[in-house]
Amino acid sequence: MSEPKGEAVFMAVDMRRRRIRIHKTVIHLMGNPKYIQFLVNPEEMVVGIRSVEQDNPGDQTYKVSQRLLTSKSSYEICSSLLIERLCNVMGVFDHEISFRLSGYFVASRKMAVFPLDSFEEIERQGDAHGQ
Repeated sequence: MSEPKGEAVFMAVDMRRRRIRIHKTVIHLMGNPKYIQFLVNPEEMVVGIRSVEQDNPGDQTYKVSQRLLTSKSSYEICSSLLIERLCNVMGVFDHEISFRLSGYFVASRKMAVFPLDSFEEIERQGDAHGQ
């Protein structure tokens, strides 16, 4: 991407729970959109999240619940299809790991860009049973 890199942004992927956690800062930088769309580019090895005005069925578009933006520090999306697509592009086959991606915000496109080489595995904390 030839545009200047803006503010640093982050998201996490939890393979076990099939969940993507986007830091709320990303949603706020986009202007608290009604919908967000995930774009996966396997050639450039990046994933983008951009603000869109309407649902585009089949295009990895998700409604943003404004109510959920008032709680916690991240916004969660559960999608087995998106997780599988990301992991296939990245070559990640361990379905028990969680990882973090670091990226940057492109204000002119209302889009967060995450290079897939920013992959950083997150150490799991033991659960209530010490596992």
